[in-house]
Amino acid sequence: MTQACFACKKFIAAAHALHCIHVSKHIFHEDCVRSGSSRGDVAPLICPVCGDGPLSRGPRMGRAAVSLADEASASSPVSDSLRDAFALLLEKISNIESRLDDLAAVKTQITALEGSHNRLEARVVALEAHSASERQISTSSLGARVEALERERLNAELILFGVVECPAEDPAKVAAGVASALGVGVSAGDISACFRIPARGDRPRPLIVRLSSNGIRNKWIDGKRARGVLEGSEVSPSLAGSRIDVNERLTASAREVYGAARRAVGESGAVFIARGSGMVSFT
Repeated sequence: MTQACFACKKFIAAAHALHCIHVSKHIFHEDCVRSGSSRGDVAPLICPVCGDGPLSRGPRMGRAAVSLADEASASSPVSDSLRDAFALLLEKISNIESRLDDLAAVKTQITALEGSHNRLEARVVALEAHSASERQISTSSLGARVEALERERLNAELILFGVVECPAEDPAKVAAGVASALGVGVSAGDISACFRIPARGDRPRPLIVRLSSNGIRNKWIDGKRARGVLEGSEVSPSLAGSRIDVNERLTASAREVYGAARRAVGESGAVFIARGSGMVSFT
């Protein structure tokens, strides 16, 4: 654009013109301003029209230019702030995504643990059931073995009820007298031991006779069955007035069965109960 000096009206190149900072059309040659100025060479040059200064060697920017420049300079930090905020937001989103991935992995692990727990619980239940069954079988088997051992131990013993106790009695001699009354011969060594056990109430204490074998014991049982009722006077005058009952010894469980059988017999009207080889039967 062609410009002219406001003082001499001659053409002036923009690069060499002095510009008023207030009015854009006030441009001058430097010589024109200095020739009309009373200021020294070092003093700042002022616009001879406005009377204000200083004059500028660059072209004055208009209001629009100033506004654009200000907006550009102002928008730069705002854009940086937005970029920082956006970067921070992206970082937060990335962290959230990472946490969601972690949650998904944790959920998968929890599901796997629940499956393992359910399988383990099922195994424990199965083991407990198996263990309970084994314990029951073991207990039953052990009980049966104990019962068999106890029955074997008692297999050669007799228990005599109703034998009146005499002062300074000899239990073995009394037992031999019972055997004689039953028609059973007693040899030396047939009777291994003879003793009394506590009784209920004021009844005579039962007399236990331990024999050397089950066969000898069975002879006593057979003799009692063949004879029927055995009166005490048939054994010894000192036992007169008593009635002696000869029975095999039973285990605790067999005694319970025997007691229940006697009660059932009494209720049903059955007339016979037999015990043999540790077993109880009735008709």
